[in-house]
Amino acid sequence: MSLLMAVFPANVVAARGVPEPSAPNTPLVRRTLLQLLLLAVCGLAARGPTAAHHRPGRRTTSA
Repeated sequence: MSLLMAVFPANVVAARGVPEPSAPNTPLVRRTLLQLLLLAVCGLAARGPTAAHHRPGRRTTSA
């Protein structure tokens, strides 16, 4: 999660355009929305399993 936050300034610079003509140009709004989506996914993953997967008395089988 901290990596995504650390690279965000680079996304801003890249969205402003780079001198390389073959480099893709993605608008800042799209980059920001993608960054927020990735941060949300990381946050959900960091929370761990949901309560539905850990019901008391429920046994799981190992393969």
